[in-house]
Amino acid sequence: MTGTGFKRSLLGILTAAVLLCGCMAVESSRSGNENTTVTGERSSGYVSRTMPNREQNTAPTETFNIPKSAQLVTENMTDAQKRTLSDIYRRISDFEDDIALDGSVISREDISDFIGIILSQMPYIDYIGSEYSINVDKNGNVTNLRLNYSMTKDEAKLKKAMLDQKLDDIMSGVNEGWSDYKKVLYFHDTIIDSCQYSESGSAPHSAYGCLIEGMAVCEGYTKAMQLLCARADIDCVCVSGFASDEQGPQPHIWNKIMIEDEWTNIDVTWDDPMTASGSPYRRYDYFGLTDEEISITHEPDDNRYITYPAARSEALGYYIRMGYYYDGVTSAYDVMQYAAVSSMTDGDYAARIKCSDADHYNQAVSELFDDYTGYGAEIYNILYDAVSQTGAGWATNEFALVKNDGLYTITVFFR
Repeated sequence: MTGTGFKRSLLGILTAAVLLCGCMAVESSRSGNENTTVTGERSSGYVSRTMPNREQNTAPTETFNIPKSAQLVTENMTDAQKRTLSDIYRRISDFEDDIALDGSVISREDISDFIGIILSQMPYIDYIGSEYSINVDKNGNVTNLRLNYSMTKDEAKLKKAMLDQKLDDIMSGVNEGWSDYKKVLYFHDTIIDSCQYSESGSAPHSAYGCLIEGMAVCEGYTKAMQLLCARADIDCVCVSGFASDEQGPQPHIWNKIMIEDEWTNIDVTWDDPMTASGSPYRRYDYFGLTDEEISITHEPDDNRYITYPAARSEALGYYIRMGYYYDGVTSAYDVMQYAAVSSMTDGDYAARIKCSDADHYNQAVSELFDDYTGYGAEIYNILYDAVSQTGAGWATNEFALVKNDGLYTITVFFR
């Protein structure tokens, strides 16, 4: 059986009709000095755009009041754009519903990209309603942003207090001296163990839905990771785009996290899949991937205001870091046995290995499992040896198997 576990949902863009300011007539364009009003609705993706060339900014550096995660992806913004972003963030935090803007900063075509920063990189802002509108001047620049909110300021304050307490509880499990790698691994496991992929909660697109209600979609998973990393002073951003499985590409969001001075991709949602039998399990196939590795299934949107950091280090991959990596240097038997002994020692119910390429993957599957049911398969000897070494109570003649043919991973479940 193959575990895929595709998870979806996401942020939104501006889709619009154009209304004349002060009346209800619908037109496709407007000239003259009057403002036009564009009404937008959040939906399931972003419009891809090309990053424009910008002049070098030589003005003194300003300090902008935006979350660190937003700072990390907007380094190529002009100071005027950052100033506008900071002002919008402050006003949304104060639940202002009518926000005047400098008409020289954001064009009508770019407003959805601009709002995309707020939706993806500011995890506490989870109360913007599904519709918003803008005023546009005769040059097509946005002069005013009007929002509605899905909850009151007092309701948001109460939910934030509950979420902060939950974050404190999780952080209390972090031991002094842990590396950033181990902290992020702990956050990854805690989110997966705490949350069920579901749209049925009251706030599935938020960290609150993930950590408090235990029901969220990919946006909730990634924002929970974003907030936990922020608590641990670990740089983390959300990457919005598309991910593909056998059903084709779907809107999706995942994290990039800085560990040991290197950026890496982590998709907590896709590491919380279901087996073919419908049972949930925890995996690490999408923990510590390079951009090249994750590009097999994931593609970021091209937001003109966002520049994502590059992730190039293979050394941060879970399987390489843990020693569960088969590349022919040692036998597949030895790698799987080490994984089984380690998992049983830790009280885990699964042993996981990754192969370096398709040839080693096919070789490992053949060597370890034969026809899966034949008692001559090496996996039975591995289970027997691991149980003998650890004294664990797992059966030595039964197992379940999940393979990821795209990432060359093999997971064996003990019974």
